[in-house]
Amino acid sequence: MPGATNPLSFVLVTNCFLPHRADLQRHCCKISGSMARATKVEKARHLNAARGLLQSQLARADAVRQLAREFDLSQRQAYRYLEKASQL
Repeated sequence: MPGATNPLSFVLVTNCFLPHRADLQRHCCKISGSMARATKVEKARHLNAARGLLQSQLARADAVRQLAREFDLSQRQAYRYLEKASQL
């Protein structure tokens, strides 16, 4: 079907294979220095990971660094996810 987008197709961008347009958008935003908003699914993943870190009794600073590194977040955003997870 002409013009249809296959969600399983891959795009080559500067030697990086990205599975779909959402990842391509994030990749391009990282290059330009701005970030795209997280989807609801990504937010849920971040909150679940933050909750797990809080339950593991990890020091808050270490949890911030680990969450930021694991999901490529700023430390400020990781801190916000940890704060939100602590209220759940």
